[in-house]
Amino acid sequence: MEMTIKELIESLLLEDFDDTRKRKTLILVLGDEARLQFESQRYTTSTIGSLLRGKNDIGVLFLNSLQYLFMYLMKLEVSPDAYNHLVIYGLDSLVCNLPSKAGSKEAHEEMSLEQVRAANLIYQAAFKVQRTHQFNVTNFINYRENEPLERIELYWKVIC
Repeated sequence: MEMTIKELIESLLLEDFDDTRKRKTLILVLGDEARLQFESQRYTTSTIGSLLRGKNDIGVLFLNSLQYLFMYLMKLEVSPDAYNHLVIYGLDSLVCNLPSKAGSKEAHEEMSLEQVRAANLIYQAAFKVQRTHQFNVTNFINYRENEPLERIELYWKVIC
């Protein structure tokens, strides 16, 4: 079972503040739906350490365009900004906003060529950043379940 954004953030907040292996995390939240979901979450961890971790070691950037996401990933490839962990939340909401295949019952069942190209471009760029700068891990968390997008992600994980 895939980790939810709430579980991931709570695990980040619970990491030991003084640990030298701690993750400096950048969370990219994509699209309005994912942003509303992200901002509505309530976290149960409210220790001083988690407050310091949230302030010092976790960055959040809200983006509403695949073009801006791609440009930011290219910027990270050149200069990782001291981050060593990347989380991309809501890629499915932006990819599904692209024109879908005509005649598809559900936008999540079948992807158009344009959607597949965009997803491949984003996954390739994100995993290239991970590989180039030896990020601990790059997490993609979908807003909704999207099997075709998960298959593309698995492909790029294996390739990179």
